[in-house]
Amino acid sequence: MPLGDPARGSGLGLAKIESARTPLDAARATAVLRNHLRIHLDKEDTYLYPMLRAHTTPAEQAPIVGGMAGGVPPERMPAFIDWLFPIMDTINSVKMADVWKQLMPEPVFANLAPLIEKATGDDWAEVAREIGLA
Repeated sequence: MPLGDPARGSGLGLAKIESARTPLDAARATAVLRNHLRIHLDKEDTYLYPMLRAHTTPAEQAPIVGGMAGGVPPERMPAFIDWLFPIMDTINSVKMADVWKQLMPEPVFANLAPLIEKATGDDWAEVAREIGLA
């Protein structure tokens, strides 16, 4: 299902942002979404990823992560990257970019790499080096 799909309980809150009547309403909805997702991502880092690493091999993890990333419609990927990478630290940016690089066809990742570069800003040199692009 796409992000913001009502069947997902308003998904990630994108529907509220998109339907905001004023810029202030959109800013408020964005702040709520960001805080909610920061909590969610912190829980993943604390509980989910250590458990996955402890009980599954990287080969077993790939389809799991691929399934999670596959929930983002291709036309929304630039906005997703613009939102996601700035709220992650360098270590998590490297992990995410490396997983995508491994899972995506090379031409697809090549199209996303400039977007990741822009979204990671000063961290891009380290991200690129760690995932073998530099």
